Amino acid sequence: MLTLGGDHFITYLLLKAHAKKHGPISLVHFDAHSDTWPDADDSQQGISHGTMFYHAAREGLIDPSRSVQIGLRTTNDDVMGFLVIEAREVHRNTPEIIAEMIRARVGDNPVYQTFDIDCLDPAFAPATGTPVCGGLTTHQALEILRGLCGINLIGMDVVEISPPYDHAEVTALAGATLLWRWFAYMRRGIRLRGEVRKRLVSLKNQHGLSCPERADENSVFEPRRLVLSSRKQICLAHDKVLEQGSLVQLV
Repeated sequence: MLTLGGDHFITYLLLKAHAKKHGPISLVHFDAHSDTWPDADDSQQGISHGTMFYHAAREGLIDPSRSVQIGLRTTNDDVMGFLVIEAREVHRNTPEIIAEMIRARVGDNPVYQTFDIDCLDPAFAPATGTPVCGGLTTHQALEILRGLCGINLIGMDVVEISPPYDHAEVTALAGATLLWRWFAYMRRGIRLRGEVRKRLVSLKNQHGLSCPERADENSVFEPRRLVLSSRKQICLAHDKVLEQGSLVQLV
């Protein structure tokens, strides 16, 4: 499901719907703000675009231990178990490195991606309600998304775009590009995951190795590599099989 917003609060309702089907979800959250601020009275009466992920974590809709926030430029002392990759860290590293950090965090868990447009620097997305300087460029964001191709993506949104504040449709263009790139990478990722599973079955039959239908809690699924536990299983690394820690060249 692809959703456009609007107030970031809508993600809370989307998470509830997805969690009802998939259970606790990994959240990949691009934003300038953590959106995990607690309510003053700790009730649901004050759920807003600044508190919804606080409630989502407490209600078990998302699993913070397998979730990540990217691009933050504001301070919240309680990270609630999320992996936080601040904008400064994104700028110090390549998009590929940031994507690998995200992939390692979420593994094969169902992933919901939410992109608050203020994750981008105001130079690239001025039309939003709470802009913060020092954000990501559109190039960085798009390359990170490219690096996430093949994760177990179940839904996504782009939010907090405010057309009345836009200039030459710069923000609208950024949001639209993020969405269609996301959709293209999701489709490609589904195809890659299917190809890898077929390859794993072929290797299983050829070498008599055990192969899980789904990566377990000790493993991480990636589109061209399956990193598994030390039990007698296989790791597809391009055209090689990893069994019990030793590489075997396929013939």
